[in-house]
Amino acid sequence: MFYSLSQTIEEAIARADSNDWTGTLHLLQQLAGESLSYNCSLLTESEWEQTCQIALQVLEQGDFQQQWEIAKIVGQLGERVIPSLIALLENPRANLDSRWFAGRILSQFNHPDSILALAKLLQQTQEEDLALMASQSLGHLGSAAVGHLEKLLQASESRLLAVLALAQIRRIETIAPLLQVIGDDLPAIRLAAIGAMGSFHDERVFPALLAALKDPVAAVRQEAIAALSRRSSAELPADLASEFALLLYDLNPAVCQEAALALGRLGTEEATSALSAAFKSPATAIALKQNIVLALSWLSSSSALDCLQAGLLDNDREICLEIIAALGRQESPDLKGIAVEILGDFLDSGGPIASQPQVKQLVATSLGELGLASAVAHLQLLAAHDEPGIRLHAITALQKIAH
Repeated sequence: MFYSLSQTIEEAIARADSNDWTGTLHLLQQLAGESLSYNCSLLTESEWEQTCQIALQVLEQGDFQQQWEIAKIVGQLGERVIPSLIALLENPRANLDSRWFAGRILSQFNHPDSILALAKLLQQTQEEDLALMASQSLGHLGSAAVGHLEKLLQASESRLLAVLALAQIRRIETIAPLLQVIGDDLPAIRLAAIGAMGSFHDERVFPALLAALKDPVAAVRQEAIAALSRRSSAELPADLASEFALLLYDLNPAVCQEAALALGRLGTEEATSALSAAFKSPATAIALKQNIVLALSWLSSSSALDCLQAGLLDNDREICLEIIAALGRQESPDLKGIAVEILGDFLDSGGPIASQPQVKQLVATSLGELGLASAVAHLQLLAAHDEPGIRLHAITALQKIAH
């Protein structure tokens, strides 16, 4: 049966009133035809509003397949549908699928309201699927959205959301607008901007990241350290190790720990010296010492192993366990030999920590990981120990070396 546009809408309303979402969808698909945007131009304001309302009803109450199909139609209704989609997206009582589809449809509109709504959702939602959708949608908008977002940076009420949106786009065009807010009074904006720029290998970014190492807010300093440490040493200024070294003594423990890991990634002798000095200090917290052990193990140098060896004699049981595990992770053949000697000397020391069964078991495991013949004599002694757990670990390590 042929229906006029107005008759199609009236029939679709009747089907929706009876919760016949399949019938409603079918009629809206007929209305869409080859070009709903063309048909919309023929509708009165009242007819357009009715079409929009019943389409959104299908989106909210239909099953997943119906939502999938109606989403194609809603996207053709034009930018006037944006407020209704935002209301659905932000409605915590709406079902998750309909909110997800609302966000995906919004990403089809390169409009400031759509962009801000997706950025707001990304900041506030606890739903992983919605957060992922918002992130992907902002990325999909890409360069086309940057101009809108740069304008939104000018208003204090939208600046944070605009920065969060720019952070998701991850295109080089976002660097210039992000640099505009790098000194913003609001720490959350500086943090978001540093995090976003940290993924770019662009000469404009480095001065901002270096300046952020001195930011008064700890979270910003920590983010700047992490961003700089992800770069190759060839990209970084020669004096960066000294900057990180100062941050080993930051008032915020998380900043100190991030600085330790960053020095480990640098892999320079200056980094080794800075880590060693902090490790030997009696004022250094246990959590930081644990990070320093990890960082020293990454440096792959004999001087780093010397520091770890000294730490076996001067630290508590937990730090000793960290050091023993780190020694077992050495990959260089030369350093593996040094690590075996250090572990053997530790066993021979007969100290109170070295005599503990759990410590001996971990030493056996690390010797097995190193896989050198020079470890066999130490493992044979452990394999003859009275403690069954120590014997088992030693025998397992010997079998690993044999293979």
